Order: sequence, then C-alpha cells, then structure tokens
Amino acid sequence: MTGAQEILAWKRDKMFSKIKILVSFIFLFFGSVGPARAITGEEIVTKVANKIKKARNLSVDFEKSFYWKLAGETQRLKGQFYLKKPRKLRLETQEQTIVTDGDTVWTFVPENKQVIISSWEQWQDPLTQLLRYTEGYQPTYVEMQKVQKTECYLVQLLPEGEGEEIVQIKLWVDRKKWLPRKLEYLDLNGNVTAYLLSVKVNSDFKDSLFEFSPPKGVETVDIFKVSPDTSEKR
Repeated sequence: MTGAQEILAWKRDKMFSKIKILVSFIFLFFGSVGPARAITGEEIVTKVANKIKKARNLSVDFEKSFYWKLAGETQRLKGQFYLKKPRKLRLETQEQTIVTDGDTVWTFVPENKQVIISSWEQWQDPLTQLLRYTEGYQPTYVEMQKVQKTECYLVQLLPEGEGEEIVQIKLWVDRKKWLPRKLEYLDLNGNVTAYLLSVKVNSDFKDSLFEFSPPKGVETVDIFKVSPDTSEKR
C-alpha cells in the first residue's frame, strides 16, 4: 500500500469512527428519554367531550343495567338515542319514548296510556347530563381494558367536593374512535347504574324522526295549558 493509499484508509476509518460515535450518541439520547408519556385521564375525557360536542348529530344504541343494592336485584333496559343539533332529540326504550323538535317535548308512557307535553327549557337532555361530569369530577386513567373486544381506556372519575350523589364514575373510551363504550355510576347507597354503548356520529337523520303524534286512545296532558275549570275558579 502506498503512502497516499494509507492516508485515504486512515481518513476513511476516522470518518466511520465519527459516524459510529454519532449513532451511539443518538441511541443513547433517545434511549435515556424512555417510553412515550402516558395519557392522562383529563386528556381522555377532554377528547371524548370535544368529539361529542363537535359532532353534527349522534346516535346511540344502549343497554342499561341498574343494580339495586338494598334488594340485591338487577334491572335491565335497552334503548336508542338520537340527537340532531342543536336541540332535536329522540329517546326510545320499552318503558317510554321522549321526542323533542327543539321546542316541544313529548313524553309517551305506553303503560299509562298518556303523553305529557312540556318544553325544552323544563327538561334536561341525557347528553347534557353526560357532559356535566366533565366538570366537578377528577378523572384518572387506570388501565387498558376490552369492552366487547374493543380496546378501551378505563378512566375513573371521583368528585372533587363533598355532597355529590354520584360518588364514582367509570368511563371506558374506544382508543381509536374516542367515543364512550361503557359508562358506570356508583351512588351514595351503593347502587350501580351501567350503560353499554354503541355510539355513531354524523349519521343523516330526517326531521320527521323528531316529530311525534300521540296514538289514538291516549290521553294528552299539556302542562302549559290551563284547564277551563281552573280558569273559571280564578
């Protein structure tokens, strides 16, 4: 090997040595950072709330179970929930049907053969009740769990203050869709209300879904109308 060749070989080895040092430094640096930062319960709840708030409309198939601790019994109920923003809503179960066009609210209870008519201002929709727990409760991410084969974040929410009727909430969130998959409430008396949910966002709903005509033979009670007898007494 000539002198020139030896110099070139020395420079090449030195260059490769610097590259090895640089690569080692990169691995050392990123290795020292450790795994990605774990997601927090507050981040999960915020993402869910934002996903629901931004949706144009919402449909939910649900299975509700209520465990009554005192009697040691569990009651079950299935239903559907439809929401078209800003204020059109329909809730259907075996026990009742609630429909609103944004102004009037019809509550139909087949067992009583009665339809009660009220206004939106006098009624709090289920979505509002769900989202209100994003305030006043401290969320903590617990672990990953499967709900009907769906990978979910499990978040526990505890009240920040005293006097709340609901003492613990558990929320299972689909890790890909950022939608609630299961919801569980524990109250002061040890009763547990749970919802198994199948949520879809931005489906197309016709306005007729949020209209209601009382069936024949059903009593209609309009709580905003004064009966003739009452007006005569006045």
